[in-house]
Amino acid sequence: MLKMIRNENDRVLTIKFPDDRFIRSWGDRILMDHDGKHEDLALAIAEAGYETYSVIVLCGHLRSELYQDPMFCTRTSHHNLSRLEEDARREEGNHYYTDEEVQNIIDGNELSLIKNWGDHDDSKENLEFRMKIKDYIYANKIYRHFPVLLERFKEECSYKVDELGYCVEDEEGEPIPLSDDDAEKQYQQLLPGYISPRTGMEAERNYAMPAPFSHWDRRNHFQQFFFVEAPPEEGKKHRRIQVSIGGSGSSGSRQTQGLWAHAFAHQAKYYDVEAPTWFLVYNRDNELMHVKESSRFHAFNRELGGNYQRGLRGDDKDELFKGRLVGSTRSEDYEKEEFDFNVDDDNKY
Repeated sequence: MLKMIRNENDRVLTIKFPDDRFIRSWGDRILMDHDGKHEDLALAIAEAGYETYSVIVLCGHLRSELYQDPMFCTRTSHHNLSRLEEDARREEGNHYYTDEEVQNIIDGNELSLIKNWGDHDDSKENLEFRMKIKDYIYANKIYRHFPVLLERFKEECSYKVDELGYCVEDEEGEPIPLSDDDAEKQYQQLLPGYISPRTGMEAERNYAMPAPFSHWDRRNHFQQFFFVEAPPEEGKKHRRIQVSIGGSGSSGSRQTQGLWAHAFAHQAKYYDVEAPTWFLVYNRDNELMHVKESSRFHAFNRELGGNYQRGLRGDDKDELFKGRLVGSTRSEDYEKEEFDFNVDDDNKY
């Protein structure tokens, strides 16, 4: 079973597994053998006498001021289309041309293009050449909209706009016209912002968790790790450890969360085999903190019955997870400095 070595502040420093082994592939055979049914999965684990345990990691929101620190966050700038080109693509319908449409354009002499478009070999060079021709045609189609759009933009600038560029209306809901001089001044002022490419900034949090929690999907606000530990294979000395990772960020994570939470709860109720659970928080300062642990199995109270459609219904479902659901769906909880993982018997999913 995993071991956590903590300092005097109860912070998780090192997480160790038996023989320092971490293997993720072995448990896939269980899922294949039992067709993703939690009842069969729980039975197989119980009959084999495998050891089970789980870890819930709740990810708090990164402290806002740390988004400016490259140690905690990677910021990447990227160029977007200008508003002018965006409007032109919208007019054109964002339509990229098929081979047949390109041939019709060439045959109709709409554009002066190289004549060997009809050579349809699949060589890399020819495919790249054909793509360049399509890019050239599309760009020219887009550029043809520019004069009309610039005239339209100049007309829009003859009315008063606010600081965000939206038209200001009077009490009757009509646009407020400007004098010729004011309209020209506003046009010259707003034109660079209309024709210039825009720059966007993307900020991605840097996660730094010890294995196996380093397998973190940034879309998840929590992840639950379901461990199954088995004896060594014949002729080998290392125990086998498999972990399945549930969460909220993708359909696969939600499926895993529902399947394994049901399996661990099922084996506890029907086979009297508890999977001890550790509760950790990856806090607002990117520190992985130990909160508490339990000798009983607990599941985070999200994503248990969405993608996993074999979940129980009615009273049986509520009894299966009675006293085992922890966590909260309230966003404000993820701004707290601490989180208690209180069990609420009234929790439903």
